[in-house]
Amino acid sequence: MKPYLAIIRDSFHAALASRVLWIAFVAIWLVLAALAPFGYQEDLTTDFRGARDLAHRSRLRGMLAQGLSDPDLADTAVGRLAAAMPENIAQELNAVSEGEEATLRTSEYADALNQCLDDEGWYDEEAWASTLRLAELRELDELADEKLDESKRRRRARLRIEAAMPGVFATRSAKSISLTYAGFDFPAELAVDKTRFVGIINQLVVPLIIDWLLGFILIFLGILVTASMIPDMLQPGSLHLLLSKPVSRSMLLISKFIGGCAFVFLCVIQLVVGLYLVAGLRLDIWNARLLWCIPVSVFLFSVFYSVSVLAGMRWRSPILAIGV
Repeated sequence: MKPYLAIIRDSFHAALASRVLWIAFVAIWLVLAALAPFGYQEDLTTDFRGARDLAHRSRLRGMLAQGLSDPDLADTAVGRLAAAMPENIAQELNAVSEGEEATLRTSEYADALNQCLDDEGWYDEEAWASTLRLAELRELDELADEKLDESKRRRRARLRIEAAMPGVFATRSAKSISLTYAGFDFPAELAVDKTRFVGIINQLVVPLIIDWLLGFILIFLGILVTASMIPDMLQPGSLHLLLSKPVSRSMLLISKFIGGCAFVFLCVIQLVVGLYLVAGLRLDIWNARLLWCIPVSVFLFSVFYSVSVLAGMRWRSPILAIGV
């Protein structure tokens, strides 16, 4: 048994002497270092995000224009909101009520509504009493202002605006996800709660990373590093030295094969365990199934490597062992 262990150890030494192996190690460390600063924050959905939230923009303009121009609607919810619009929006609403075309972008209406989130002077309890309020809004309305933090206060203001103009806004979850990188927030937020965010990471992002890093790049690099093992072993000097010991030729080949697979195992275990820890520590996604990628990736490599070994035995050329 000792001669075969020595052959496996020699295979390790041959792989460790390859610059490609160390390039692969450094690349894995760099990928993990680049992914480690990613994080996220879950918060209540408050701000309006342009066309994504204002699904029916023509209805929005029509309701605000009617609320601004009709004196009978002045004390209603939509009338009070229309009166709180900034001057440029009010001018366009007056033009719309007279039959002219709208020229302002949707983002400007979203900015105007976001200003209303900060200043709730437009709100009147009696005016909103006749609106259709969601259960979430009713619960927030029952709380005293001093019991609401800034996020909940803005969330309540958004729900009041949505109640005043039904059928205008797209349906969004009550909570949103904001991605962070090294403590800095991304400008955009994901309109999903934590449960859906975890599902997206597990079903889309992680498989994409695994498919490319483990399913293609790492296998190619593994073949690149290990393709020369069998042709080098079959060189006259090396072969005579190996066969001078009482060893079986088939076991000799299997030992070399195991040595090549062990090299890929070292790379795979670093990458998979690193991704598992990054996802768990930074994103709070502890997906134990990710660890199954270690044996699966090694098995997948062994299939490709067996073809490379046969090509190396047939033609004794590392280049052909890679190409085949």
